[in-house]
Amino acid sequence: MPSIALVGLLLGTMTCGATPATRPASEADLKRNGAFAFPQQQATVLCDNADLRLSVWSDAKYLYVQAILWKDGDDALGETRDGRKIGDRASLSLDLDGDGKVTGKVDRDYALNPWPTRQGLYYSILLDARSSTHLMNDSKGRGSIRYLEVAKDRRVRVDSIILPLSEIDKKVGDEARFAYSASSTSPKFTHSSPKKVKPLSSSLPKANDHRVTLEDRPATLDPKQVPEGREDQVPAATAPSKRPPKLNSVPPEIAAKDWLNTDKPPTLAGLRGKVVVIDFWATWCGPCVAGILHLNELHEKHASSGLRILGITDQSRRGIENFIKTRPMKYVIGTGSQMGPEYGVSGIPHAFIVGRHGKLVWEGNPTDPDFEKQILKALEAR
Repeated sequence: MPSIALVGLLLGTMTCGATPATRPASEADLKRNGAFAFPQQQATVLCDNADLRLSVWSDAKYLYVQAILWKDGDDALGETRDGRKIGDRASLSLDLDGDGKVTGKVDRDYALNPWPTRQGLYYSILLDARSSTHLMNDSKGRGSIRYLEVAKDRRVRVDSIILPLSEIDKKVGDEARFAYSASSTSPKFTHSSPKKVKPLSSSLPKANDHRVTLEDRPATLDPKQVPEGREDQVPAATAPSKRPPKLNSVPPEIAAKDWLNTDKPPTLAGLRGKVVVIDFWATWCGPCVAGILHLNELHEKHASSGLRILGITDQSRRGIENFIKTRPMKYVIGTGSQMGPEYGVSGIPHAFIVGRHGKLVWEGNPTDPDFEKQILKALEAR
């Protein structure tokens, strides 16, 4: 059997779709037979404890990994430290050349449900020990996170990943090396196998990876029996986007769930006579974060002349409060806001400048050199 290399990949955040009709009759049946056509009685069990059972099986065409998390039956979403929605997720990190270390442009991380809007199987290619490509969804494999009823009022989480050997450049008799890790938001935990691997991290030594030789079996498994999580995709629940307000029009009134760096919620009506910058941003947006320093500088330089900057994000107050502990933002911040669609924002960063008369005078990317010029022009106007 080929060895399975260290798996430290992000296996994605999962918001599970409808649970398939095929269900084990009991926990005992699940322990004995696995789920979704997984050949449990022929499989190699790599980890087996009260929290996690990880098993692997292969034939001439596929590598099939299944994890059962006995204490996770809750698919509720949680929140990242910076206020983004996150769900149950898992990762499988493959050391494809089996050299016990990260090999750039060779080793891969497969992820199950990395984000609530990215369900199913994704992968990235490692570039070095600390970076990788973006997540891609064109794998010929299948995977999902599912919750199966094994008793009244009791569900068990099952993570399944099946990969074509051709996709990971393996064949019968090869050794495959991998590590698996999983995370849950409710109950809150992280589990990994092997035990010494830090969950959801591919930047660690590969020496503890599981090593499995791929079995010389005829191709017998129908991969379509494995649930396809990518079919569960549900668009983010946002209001339909409108067209951006036109220049020289009065833009929509602003709103946010919570406001930081101010004693009372601001309004455009209440700021009439000031020059207002409305900046739509998020902590996960690199250009947005890079632009904070410039916005701080503009605030400090021009606030006394009537400039007011409002940073608007849909992330939570708690998340943004955590963020600004290490990245100070000196201007007013609106959190938990759903104003992006009202302003026709389809990408961030995106800024709007409202003149002293309360009408829109400019809109665009705040990294544009024209952004500051338009602020100065608006400040000079009376």
